[in-house]
Amino acid sequence: LHASAPAMRISVRGHNFALVGERTMGKVSWPAGHALADWILERGETAGDAPPPATLVEVGAGCGLPALAAAALGRAAGWSCVAATDFVEHAVELLRENVVRNAAQVHVARLDAVEGGVAALSAVIDEAETAAAAAPPRELWIVAADIHYHEAVVAALLAAAAGVARARPSR
Repeated sequence: LHASAPAMRISVRGHNFALVGERTMGKVSWPAGHALADWILERGETAGDAPPPATLVEVGAGCGLPALAAAALGRAAGWSCVAATDFVEHAVELLRENVVRNAAQVHVARLDAVEGGVAALSAVIDEAETAAAAAPPRELWIVAADIHYHEAVVAALLAAAAGVARARPSR
């Protein structure tokens, strides 16, 4: 789809990522995304020899840098499953392109938390964990950066995340 788009090269903690390099929504790596990717990579560096398996879901991912960071570390850092979502279909297409450009194991999905709520977020998580064919994770991390643009969307995402956390069995 965007194979001919120029690549934007980003390095975070010595990990290099290639992203679609056009400056429109979903194609920009914002400072908060860099900070979250840095935190994820730092967590991986300090996770120890056998971190508990965890699923990481980035909501409102845009270009998906934090999800790509988790995927770069993979199971060795405890990320047994990584997913990235966005509401805007064009951003979802760009997420898929960025996953391909980085040869990453990231489940990409469109998520409308306003319309779908807990059920939609749960479905994305279930699909991602099934596709990863990993042991059931003990931890679920739902992360986001730069999603504060629409109060109703943020409220819906927070409500969906809380609902998923309450409904998920303890492992």
